[in-house]
Amino acid sequence: MLTQETVIPYLLRRGHLTPAELVASGVKVYDASRRNGNFQVDRQHGDALLLKQAREPSALQTVGWEAMIYRAFQALPASHPLCCCTVPFLEYDADEGVLVLRSIEDASTLAARQNQGQIPTTPATRMGRALGALHSLEPGSSPISPLSERLPRRVPHALFLHRPDHAFYCNASHGNLEAVRIMQSFPAFGTLVDALTEEWRASCLVHFDVKGDNILLSTQRGARAGWLIDWELAALGDPAWDVGCMFADYLGVWLWSIPITGEHPPAHYLALARIPLTRLQPALRAFWRSYRLARGLTGNAAAAFLLSATRYGAVRLIQRVHEQTREATDLLANAICQLQLSWNILREPELACVHLLGLELIPAEA
Repeated sequence: MLTQETVIPYLLRRGHLTPAELVASGVKVYDASRRNGNFQVDRQHGDALLLKQAREPSALQTVGWEAMIYRAFQALPASHPLCCCTVPFLEYDADEGVLVLRSIEDASTLAARQNQGQIPTTPATRMGRALGALHSLEPGSSPISPLSERLPRRVPHALFLHRPDHAFYCNASHGNLEAVRIMQSFPAFGTLVDALTEEWRASCLVHFDVKGDNILLSTQRGARAGWLIDWELAALGDPAWDVGCMFADYLGVWLWSIPITGEHPPAHYLALARIPLTRLQPALRAFWRSYRLARGLTGNAAAAFLLSATRYGAVRLIQRVHEQTREATDLLANAICQLQLSWNILREPELACVHLLGLELIPAEA
């Protein structure tokens, strides 16, 4: 298993570093490990490197799958939006379970920028274009066709959180259970979520985990820079899920900027949001416009897709609450507000499109 001390010897053995380069330039290794072993290697001269190694047997398959996704993207033309928005693949060492990518030096995540109050529109435009290009790939006739027979079909587990099974109860925190209780206290909540499960159509390759933490930005390469990373969960799925995840991520930025204490109804605090919706909506409009154009969606087809994505965004908010309360003994007021917002969106997605996301159901240029 790689450690911060063994990364450089490993790269020397694999030919990604040379002894002369090591002596001539400063090489620094940063440990950013979470579920997997993640190491960033910065070089004074030359591109940075990113190493990802599975730490659990269950993760070995997903890291190997991510490597196949990156390798498939290499077959795309250099001008393809996915090539411009994914970090270059260098190698997958199957024996050690190590994925080596060319990384982005001095990069930060979109989430980190958002937490600082920066809501750039250019990365949103790039992500819309990249996801539109991804969802336009035909599994059987595009450069990802070699993967077509191996593409797993996936349905988001968030679609089933309102009616948990025995395994959920065995591993759930008190906060998770409280979230389920709140959802089940609204009789129609489960019905609206189940309707989305019935509508799910696995028609193309989907990233499955689009969020600010998985979008890299670099100050060195200008405001246009933006890369979508972490393709472990990529699978055959419904493209509206990826778009809904992006919507939910922006709505989450807004909700978590509201200083809710629980002493008053949530509406009392909306005007106190550090990052109001009006600051987020230009980025949301830029994202949706570039995605819609990349997919060629117009008129009623665009409106139907937007409504579907908005509703899936509501389910993604439920998933965010579940992930944020895995270790919690109780629900924070902001988490409760996310559940309330999810319920409101599911009930009235048309109003959510216009008043929350700031989007027109049928754009004027359509």
